Amino acid sequence: MRNVHLSRREFLQTSACAASGSLAATVIPLQEPLLNLGASPAASDRVRFGIIGVGMEGVNLLSTAIELPGVECVAASDLYDGRHELAKETVKKAIPTTRRYQDLLDNKEIDAIVMAVPDHWHKQIFVDALSAGKDVYCESRCRTARRMEWQWWRRPGKRTA
Repeated sequence: MRNVHLSRREFLQTSACAASGSLAATVIPLQEPLLNLGASPAASDRVRFGIIGVGMEGVNLLSTAIELPGVECVAASDLYDGRHELAKETVKKAIPTTRRYQDLLDNKEIDAIVMAVPDHWHKQIFVDALSAGKDVYCESRCRTARRMEWQWWRRPGKRTA
């Protein structure tokens, strides 16, 4: 590394330029069309997802996801009936709920699946969701993710280049 010696004057000039540049970025208002805050996305630009697992982590993911523009939860699946009501309360509308996650995978109006299930269920639900043509969001450890990827690529009927 090169030893750079700045005089006190050069240091103050450089610091002042850096500070004014960062301040200007926060002061200059951006126009609304640039941010697109007021417009709601077109129906074709909406992501309709179903959530599998509405426990502690699932309800946090659900409440965060529905705040995003252009994202809508249309169904939920959990083994416990009490969590069906929790999903409806979180979404603030009546959505279909089920104990069978396969029902969400069969639903043609669902574009993506958010998984919030215990680790030992990740692989099976992940492979089933991808096989059904759904995009999947899953928080998983690297080792589990590698197993899921391997399971996906070696499934019967999968063509590889």
